[in-house]
Amino acid sequence: MRIELAPGDTHAALADFTALLDRQEFHAAVDQLAGERGWGAPLEVRVQPLKAHRHRCTFDLAIRTAAGRHAIIGKAYRRDRADIFEAMDAFRLAGFGPDAAFSIPEPLAHVTSISLRLEERVPGASAQDVLLGGDLDAQLTAARRCGAWLGHFHATAPRRLGKRIDLDAEARRWEEWAAQMAGAGEPFARKAPRLLQWLRASLPSAAAAVQCAAHGSYIPDHVILSDGRAAAIDLDEYGVGDPAREVAWFLISLRRMTMKHAGDFHALDGAAAGFLDAYTAVAGPIDPARTRFYAAVECLHRGRRDLLAHTPPQAAWAETMLDEALREVA
Repeated sequence: MRIELAPGDTHAALADFTALLDRQEFHAAVDQLAGERGWGAPLEVRVQPLKAHRHRCTFDLAIRTAAGRHAIIGKAYRRDRADIFEAMDAFRLAGFGPDAAFSIPEPLAHVTSISLRLEERVPGASAQDVLLGGDLDAQLTAARRCGAWLGHFHATAPRRLGKRIDLDAEARRWEEWAAQMAGAGEPFARKAPRLLQWLRASLPSAAAAVQCAAHGSYIPDHVILSDGRAAAIDLDEYGVGDPAREVAWFLISLRRMTMKHAGDFHALDGAAAGFLDAYTAVAGPIDPARTRFYAAVECLHRGRRDLLAHTPPQAAWAETMLDEALREVA
């Protein structure tokens, strides 16, 4: 079997992850998967790096056999994350398998010795692409399907998998984010502390929160849409938490897309309303006060990244995020 590495993400961490392609465990895992799937012996594997972070890397794997080409996804980690494979398999067994209308990628194999997971490459278009490039009907349909997926997940997925989100621990991070933004001078020195003050005073009661399965990073780019199927990918941050947190995360991500690509934070407000309508039709009403709270937190989070973790810094984006958060909580 020949391995070919195609050009892709040039993140500095990539070399550490691509080294696993030479490991016997990787070859054995691909051979075993091809045999189990009835594809025949792999002749060549073309590996396309998709996204590399400090702690993980995602690859597109095109496996060529005598029967044709077969596409899957590989995800490698700095430390072993067999727990993600186990959680994905539990979600699959709970009704989120590849044949379901609301699904996740089918987990195919996990190789602990090289911290690698193989999973289904879900066919279709990302909801982000549809929301940015489709007409109004397509945008609304995509948003509603995203809302229905999240509502179905919150209503039916197992609620025992992963860690519970600790609001007190997260609150300490908000303090750091606000202090870092304030340290950048005006207008952040005035606006970030004001937002933090509101967050401190409005911290929801953890005891009163409804707890449900959490995807962990549910954003439009993590939803793949095809005929008859909506699938959420990238469940690395799965856990248990407040459903309002994920609703708010999606809504802020949706609005940031248009801020960055069209210069208008509210261009997709109609789609946002469709998302909420579809969500509540499946999962029931969501607490608007808690949703506003988590939306403000996410604005602080993203604004801090725009200002301090983006090269070059995007001060205008960061200020927009604080302004939107303060408008939400006014």
